[in-house]
Amino acid sequence: MLTVHAPWSRIEPLDKKAHTANRSLKITGKDLAAGFMAFGLLTCGDVSLEVETDDSTLVGEHDSEEDQRVLLRLGVSAHKDPQRTYRSSQPLVDYLNAHTPYRVEFRIGRSSESSELAPTAQDLVTFIEERLVEIAPLGVLSYCLADDRFGALALVRHRNRDGEALDRSVFLVPAASDMRALSDLSGRSLALGPSHSTLGHLVPRYELALASVEPGTVENLESESAIVEAIKSGAFDAGVAPEYLIDETALEGLRALHVSSPIASRPMVVRRDLPEPVRASLLEALLSFRGEASGVTGSASEFSHGFVQGAPTDYDVVCKMLDTIEASCSQGCHEAGD
Repeated sequence: MLTVHAPWSRIEPLDKKAHTANRSLKITGKDLAAGFMAFGLLTCGDVSLEVETDDSTLVGEHDSEEDQRVLLRLGVSAHKDPQRTYRSSQPLVDYLNAHTPYRVEFRIGRSSESSELAPTAQDLVTFIEERLVEIAPLGVLSYCLADDRFGALALVRHRNRDGEALDRSVFLVPAASDMRALSDLSGRSLALGPSHSTLGHLVPRYELALASVEPGTVENLESESAIVEAIKSGAFDAGVAPEYLIDETALEGLRALHVSSPIASRPMVVRRDLPEPVRASLLEALLSFRGEASGVTGSASEFSHGFVQGAPTDYDVVCKMLDTIEASCSQGCHEAGD
């Protein structure tokens, strides 16, 4: 039996011209069958053909007639508004296409014909694990889970609107509320984000535990917009939202009661076994990206402030938070999230 291997693990950055010269890397079963049929006739023997692809460090396919560069796939969690996700992420995709030797696309579904967005953060972790995407932004808890499961690497971290690579949780109350400090939340109703959210759930729970504050009713809502509306409607005395997701125009009638201590901002994640030349090229491009300042048009709300390089110790404080809050939470409710 003849086995043909595609040496993806040895891939290096290529410019378009050089890559065109190496198009032999894409060999279809039909092409091979025709070639080896002739070989079989010449040798008067039977040829059994098996085509294997060593995908231990699979990067992508050459499936575009117009652009023969190696394909890299960017994963994004769709949340509740896929169109908004596309609009906010497309400028970064355009920039990476222009500033790396690779063709970067949203290619997140399970087939080469799909351009689906990952429905949830948990799905996005699975997509990275199964090599359906090469790079993706993850929440801190999602990153910790991914690193534990298959060896993820925080390549870069997001900058916030102030240029810091930090994230915070904001406790919100009605502007007319009599509460003035975190301690005033004792016995009051509080809306948190999903239980798997770093900034919507874990960080605020840690802040409350640190201050020995026990709210009365605590519920988890699905999004920051739902939390804001719940506070405005009077359904809850207070709520918590990630600072980077807060839309100032939507906060009319509300004010910040307490802002958490900062944690390292959300990472852009790759697998540790992604080939080093690919990783280096992505890192260089991401560190130079500055949204509109990089010549990219359109809204890039999540990525528009650029990135700083990540480090293995960036998220040690999150592990401390998990150890601090009750064991039942650290053992189950923070599997993967924003």
